[in-house]
This record gives sequence, C-alpha cells and structure tokens, in this order.
Amino acid sequence: MAKKRNVKRATARPRAQPRARLVRQPQMRTGDYNLAKAVCSNSNPFCPEAYGAKYYDENSVRSLTYQERTLFSLDTDAAGTCAYAFSMGARAARSQGTVVAGTITAWGAYADTNFYGTAAAGEYRVVSAGFRYRTTQPWTEAKGVLVIQEHPNDPTSVTTIGVGNLRQGSNATMFAVRDADVYFIHKPQGMFSTSYTPIGNTGALSSWSSAVVGIVGGAASANAGYIEVITNYEYTAVASTAYSTMATPAAPSVPTVMQARAVVLGATPPIGKTTTTHDSTWMSDVMGVLKRIAPTAMTMAFGPEAGLLTNAFLGTTGGRKQQGLLTNG
Repeated sequence: MAKKRNVKRATARPRAQPRARLVRQPQMRTGDYNLAKAVCSNSNPFCPEAYGAKYYDENSVRSLTYQERTLFSLDTDAAGTCAYAFSMGARAARSQGTVVAGTITAWGAYADTNFYGTAAAGEYRVVSAGFRYRTTQPWTEAKGVLVIQEHPNDPTSVTTIGVGNLRQGSNATMFAVRDADVYFIHKPQGMFSTSYTPIGNTGALSSWSSAVVGIVGGAASANAGYIEVITNYEYTAVASTAYSTMATPAAPSVPTVMQARAVVLGATPPIGKTTTTHDSTWMSDVMGVLKRIAPTAMTMAFGPEAGLLTNAFLGTTGGRKQQGLLTNG
C-alpha cells in the first residue's frame, strides 16, 4: 500500500500592518523662546514679561523699573455721554472732558501718575503702555457705543466724540458697551520714544501716541465700565535717594530684539479685542516675525553651539529681571 504523502495546506497569513512612524514635532529652542519673550517684554504691556522690562538698546546706564497699574471709571452724564483722554508721561495720565450736546467743550487738567510721586526718578522712558476696557453692566442691560480714537500726541484738542468729521473719524474704532474686553496699545513715534525724559516735564510725551475714550448713547448718569491702564517705565533714580543704590545694569544691546519690536508694533492694530494680546498668540506672532526678518541671523545665533550662549545672555537680564523668568523658557 502506497504511503500517504504529508502535504501541508497553504494557509493565508494575516497581512502585516505597517509600523507607525513616530513623527517628532519641532520643538522651540530655549534660546528662540527667550528672544521672543524679550521682544514681547518691549512691545506688549499686557504680557507677564513686560513687568520689570528694560530696553534692549544701546543704553548702558544703570536703571530701575516701575509698572504703573491704575483703574479709572467711565462715568456718563445725564445724556449718557462721557469723554476721557489718556496720554503718556509721568505727569500726563488722564484728563476728563466736559461734554455738552455731543461736543467736548473743555478738558480738565491731566492727573499725575503714581510713578511721579513715589519712584524718586530723575529721568524716565516708557517701555510699553496700554489700557483695557471692561464693562460693569449686565449684558442684557448695557447700552451705548464705546468709541476709542488714536491720536499722534496730546489729544485734548479733540472736540468731537466718534466720527464727527473725517479727520477725527478715520482713526476711531467703535464697540458695543456690552463688549467685555477691549484693548488699546500706545505706539512709539520715532527714535525719541526710547530717550530719557526729565521727570518734571509736564504735558504728554509727543513721542508716544495717545487716545480719547468716549461713550455715546449710554445709560444716563451711570458707571459704564472701567479702564485699566498699564504703563511700564524704565528710569534713573536721583542720586540723593536710596533708590539710586538699587539700580541694576542695563539690559544687553540686542539689535534683533529692537528690530522685531518695531515690526511687531507696526503690524499690531492699536485697538481691538483683548484675545489678540494673550501671551500665546502674541508669542507665536513674534516668533514668526523673528524668523522672517532675520533668518540668517537666527540660524547663526541659535545653532547648536550658540543656543546655550544666547540662553544665558538673555536669561540673566531682561523682562522681570530680578525674578529671572527668562532663564528657562
């Protein structure tokens, strides 16, 4: 009897699944992030790095820093209208206008800042400044229009709230009073914005933009909201005061930071909703600007060898200088 041959049956093998590849997302180098934070500290008054920031320019004089935070109320008259002027300066913070039938007939004297009275400063310069509006009225009850106008210098010559004529109306932005968060960023005007100014000078700084804030058609004789003003100063102390012994070295001169600051401020609308000033959004925009304006310099500055040096260079001085928040991105 013939022996039965052992024949193996072919069985279908499961098809091998392709191995998933681990794709690593590009990480932001610590040096890149520190440079971006340095730009933010010199451009965005609302970001944490702005507290205690100094300019990254060619100045080499020891100095101190001071952040002014003030809350002002927007109070309407019997016609539901109000007008306030906000300017830059140690003795030019806010002025209230007298409104009659929609026309500003007079402006009050500017109020001194807290910085002027307490910091024992000899000379000062503004690093960044702006304000935020927040309503205090319930959303269902708030009414009226909030008008913010940007002006190149002292705005107390303005006589109309809103779009009364083309000259004044072209730079006006309007929001419903119920809008909770609206910002304004003061913009530098020319090279003198980074120059030191004697503390005793009165009036608004012509090297920084100003703003007029008004409400039209609001609730009569009511508080329509609050303006939170934030101004970051760098100043030199009077030699005869104890403040002079606390002065710290100037921030290092980093031309890339100053160049990027100019680009960022030029591209940022002076008036808008505060969501655009949040730290993450601002930092992302700054990183894009840095890589766009100086790609060769960025490659050279943040290569494998230079990255650690740059991190140490920017980590020891800059925004929040004494706290060292720039040391580890």
